[in-house]
Amino acid sequence: MPHRLRQIVAHYSLRVVVVLAAWGMKAVAQKVQAGRAKKAAPQPPQRKTRSRATCKQQQLVTRFIWHPARDYKPSNPKWLVEALQWTPGTIPPEHLPECPALTAFKKAVSSSKLHIEFGTPECKELFTLDPSFTYLNHGSYGAAYRIGLDVQEWYRQQLELEPVRFMETTAVAGIIKAVAAVADFIGASWQDVVPVVNATTAVNTVVNSIKLKRGDLLLVANTTYPAVRSTLAAAAARAGAGLLDITFQLSDLLDEDRIVSCYKSALKVAGHRLKLVVIDHVVSFPPVLMPVKQITEACRAAGVPVLVDGAHAVGAVPELNVPELGCQYYTTNLHKWMCTPKGAALLWVHESKQADVHPLVVSHGYGLGFRGEFLWQGTSDPTAWLSVSACIQVMQALQPLEVAQYNHSLVRQAAQLLLKAWGTQIELGVGKDGSTAGMVAVQMPWPLRGTSNNNSSGRCSCASSNGCTSDAPPVAVNGVAIDRKDTVGVQPTSADAAALNMLLRQQYKIEVPVACIEGMLFCRISAQIYNNIQDYQRLADVVLELA
Repeated sequence: MPHRLRQIVAHYSLRVVVVLAAWGMKAVAQKVQAGRAKKAAPQPPQRKTRSRATCKQQQLVTRFIWHPARDYKPSNPKWLVEALQWTPGTIPPEHLPECPALTAFKKAVSSSKLHIEFGTPECKELFTLDPSFTYLNHGSYGAAYRIGLDVQEWYRQQLELEPVRFMETTAVAGIIKAVAAVADFIGASWQDVVPVVNATTAVNTVVNSIKLKRGDLLLVANTTYPAVRSTLAAAAARAGAGLLDITFQLSDLLDEDRIVSCYKSALKVAGHRLKLVVIDHVVSFPPVLMPVKQITEACRAAGVPVLVDGAHAVGAVPELNVPELGCQYYTTNLHKWMCTPKGAALLWVHESKQADVHPLVVSHGYGLGFRGEFLWQGTSDPTAWLSVSACIQVMQALQPLEVAQYNHSLVRQAAQLLLKAWGTQIELGVGKDGSTAGMVAVQMPWPLRGTSNNNSSGRCSCASSNGCTSDAPPVAVNGVAIDRKDTVGVQPTSADAAALNMLLRQQYKIEVPVACIEGMLFCRISAQIYNNIQDYQRLADVVLELA
């Protein structure tokens, strides 16, 4: 280092040392002065010295739980833990009080069969439907047995008499018993079935359990129920995944082999990216009974799990045996063809998949396993599920096979009546062997006119107190009911279907869904034991008045 540079460094180094020393001496002097001032000030009265233990209690204690799946210990209530130890046959009888109305019903039933002729006014008394309506739409929301509603109301009253005892004993015990009864009805083990409020909730639950990532695919079809399609689209969007959508034409849905072939082709296209296939057991509209077993066999060969949306199945598909279908997940509503109050549905999950399936609502059952987590999902009204056993009692008394045979025979007969009366040709929902799911879509005549406006375009219109017109919004029918732009004004549209549906309901008190499929109008008729052939004759006559 040059001599001059060393002089400069030494000069400034010395100055730095002097400054730091001065700052330190000043700080020391300030502390000394502050200490003297504190001693000179008057002192507050002395408090008693607290023990070390008391001081420790006042300290905020925190800890990190970096691995909750391993280290977090939930505080599960004792009553819930104990309830999970019960089997359906070991539930304490005092936890299962029976509604007096159900007791009286059971006494009135002789030889395990309820002797009522189907389609008669006496049979209609089993339900609470408005007698002024011709109700041909059991498939949409069902209709509850009167006894089921009575039992539900009785349980609601019991709940409010002593809410804590009821929720922690009667509610959980009743749900366990009801789940076991339903599981037996679908040929499943009660340990593989859990309660949910509706099939849409079950679909969301299953989709939420699938670990999707960017580039994965979910397989749907244009026949998939709109709410389910939206569920899958939302899940795919969150994960950066996609949908593979099968587009069926009407001709495809008339051929089971063609349906299976479409699914096999889609499996090949998707390859290893496919994480879940969702299929309907019974399509909502048109009500086609899908070849579920053949589809699940193809999916199993491709190594892809299957969720079957059986919203319309239980009670409509005779001798349903879910485990034999070959799927990994199955859901069905009970309020439709089992005729329970609204808010009861089930989710069946294959044992191999149960560890990954959790309810959307996490509550006191967290960590108690598949059944425990679903048994309690927070405070809610459990009475729909508590009435399920009563509805099963009614079905067993009516004989489920006889109910299904009556419904299927009536709906086939009704479809032929309508086709002949209207001079149309197409029916959807009747298999080659004559099988149905209690519903058939029947082609309607066109053009049709409204009762108050005979317009020259032939479009259906109606005038009513709420301003219904032919400009009503289109009815969404599973993606199949699409309009052909080149036929607007010549052939019917979804707006025409919506207007006709409203006209039949408001003007004629006929409840039946109407949809436009590939430029043709269809109505979907349902058959239940409160219906008879005269109901469909009335529909035929009213539509002919509009033709």
